[in-house]
Amino acid sequence: MKSSKQLLLGFCVWMVLSVIACGEIPVPEKKDDVLNLVSLQPLDDKDIEITQTVEMDDQIGDRDVPIISVENVDKLVLQERIYPYFPEIVQISTEGSRAAVGNLSGVKVVDIITSEILMQIDIPIQMCNFGFRNLFQLNHAGSFIAIALKDRIEVRQVGGGVIYETPYLNNHVLDPLTCGADIPQLAISPDGKFLAENGLQISLNEMESYFRVTNIIENIVIYEWEGSSASPHGQLYTFPGLGFSSDGNVLQTFDPTRYRASGSEFLYPFRFWSTSNWEELAPNSKEVINGFSEGNLLFGRSANDSIVIFDKVTGVELKTINADGCILEDPCDVKFSPDGSKIAVLSGRQDEIYKRESISTILSIYEISDGKLIDDYPVQSRDLDGISVNNDGDVLRYEENISDNRPKWWTQTDYFSGFRLIDEKTIAFTPQIVIKDGQPQDPYTSSCQIREDGYSIECSVSLMFQDGFSIGIEKKSEGISIFETTDGDHKLLAEVRIPEGEVSDIWQFRLLNYSGLTGMGLFCVNRNSREDSCFIMDLLNNKILYDRIDLSEFQYSEDSRITAFIDQNKRSLFLFFVDNNSLKQMRTYQAISLPVKPAFLQNGEELIYIIQGLENQKNVYIERINAVEGKVIRRYDIDEIKTIEISSIAVSPNEEIWAVADKNGKVIFIDPIKQAVVFSFQAMEEGIVDMLFSQDGKSILTIGRSSVITVWVVEE
Repeated sequence: MKSSKQLLLGFCVWMVLSVIACGEIPVPEKKDDVLNLVSLQPLDDKDIEITQTVEMDDQIGDRDVPIISVENVDKLVLQERIYPYFPEIVQISTEGSRAAVGNLSGVKVVDIITSEILMQIDIPIQMCNFGFRNLFQLNHAGSFIAIALKDRIEVRQVGGGVIYETPYLNNHVLDPLTCGADIPQLAISPDGKFLAENGLQISLNEMESYFRVTNIIENIVIYEWEGSSASPHGQLYTFPGLGFSSDGNVLQTFDPTRYRASGSEFLYPFRFWSTSNWEELAPNSKEVINGFSEGNLLFGRSANDSIVIFDKVTGVELKTINADGCILEDPCDVKFSPDGSKIAVLSGRQDEIYKRESISTILSIYEISDGKLIDDYPVQSRDLDGISVNNDGDVLRYEENISDNRPKWWTQTDYFSGFRLIDEKTIAFTPQIVIKDGQPQDPYTSSCQIREDGYSIECSVSLMFQDGFSIGIEKKSEGISIFETTDGDHKLLAEVRIPEGEVSDIWQFRLLNYSGLTGMGLFCVNRNSREDSCFIMDLLNNKILYDRIDLSEFQYSEDSRITAFIDQNKRSLFLFFVDNNSLKQMRTYQAISLPVKPAFLQNGEELIYIIQGLENQKNVYIERINAVEGKVIRRYDIDEIKTIEISSIAVSPNEEIWAVADKNGKVIFIDPIKQAVVFSFQAMEEGIVDMLFSQDGKSILTIGRSSVITVWVVEE
């Protein structure tokens, strides 16, 4: 969410609290990707296409690598890491000489004048479902950086190493599924001596707000808030100017209990504290006026398609700027020039959506004295942390110099349907969004293909399925039309009506699988971003065979004649047979099926899946069955899989080795003949969503919750 929008969430959390009173993974070094200082050109009356970029490692090329086996699996190395599109998080130091840039590969600090990368930190930033906020913070000159990682806070000297680190209170860990409000807000003094923190202290039964200041050099907490309104506390992120003054003598915080989003009452929510004795300073004191620029002593409030500008020191309303799209319920992010004569407004007029975030595409610069628009600029930004406006109204921002021909896609892994083998050299998957020619395609209507001869990736506007069949999806007024587009054809296969609902409902259609040999299709529909129902349909005869079933964990045999899936409600494995259109529930002795996608063995009749004992939840097994005969072949009792939370399983093509992945990024390899673990390693520093051996057995792919894909091969 845009930083100003976070005020609403932060205010609610603060009010509730006032009443109840990451390991590193080496990332292959990227070359020729540098940040450039770009002077933005104004928009004209013509449509502007906003360039979107995605970060990927350099291609390694063809390699003659061996097939993964029991004997060599311990020689696995990272062959490739493939990154989805990710709007970078950029922050310019207050002094303006350096910038920090964060993405899924890590954080780097760049010198503005020389474009030199001063520091590369190969720790991926935390992916949070409910916003990113300020995951890292530079000090005034950009010589120190504080980073909120998965389980700790680190402070590094730019160009050097870690000078301070501390775990979160109560050993809290940021969970990608729920994190957002629990990300601490950070500020570093200009000399790098003090670290100020504001965050949530989370225990088993309650949450409490905390505020503290640490002497980094001496590694001691020199101030900790005791809960009094008169003592230093407050937020360090939401409005520009918060944090330490340029001389380090004052710490500016925001007190949401004193803030009024409308009306004329001003309760001085911006508070100033002396760093020498931690006493509160008057807003008009000499220390405050000398420590902050005029622009950092202004703030804006959105209301009725306008920005109302106030003085933080006096609370006086200075000017109202007409700004379309800026309203109380959806405030615009603003930033002021150092002398306070210009205002930059990140407009909500043409927002794009990335997961749960709004990405603004229009930046407007106004002259405050007369309220006139100076210019509109094309951007792609969450907030204004990475954009600077000078006293003349000129705009500078950072863009990475990356080739525009790289594929652009992103997905939320909640409804990721998994990797699928297309042919001997191609693996495909369906992301939520593919961006083609600068335009996001409808959700779940496009696919991306990974070529195993070099691990390049390309994305198309159609869906690719087994044996190279291509499907196009088109929205109609009352439903969905499904076309076969193989070999350039546009043959109508079926039309699906969307279930009835409320007028305001937003429906998404997800085709999970299609077999051109049998004409069978599996699909689900999402209602307002939540799965509503799933279906098995004979597309060639336009006939729904089964509805209201759970297809969240499904897999199909190589010839697509058997589909296996786990019904999470019934906690059981189901088998669908194309030959007679029958659906069969497998009964498991004294056990239930866990929600992990089954894996078929090479013969197409046998499969394995994960079960759990009824009497003891720690008793987790791999069950091997003959799907055609409906018989259990063997139950594998392996101690090492009982201590992890399994998220995916995979079988090598020659069935010599199996792989089990967990929700912490670990992969365990099993010799099924000996029923023993032969090797395990940390493949990712996040939960693994899906895993697949390539068709030639020479590589294994994993995709994590952040949608980053890794490819592992045996070292030559």
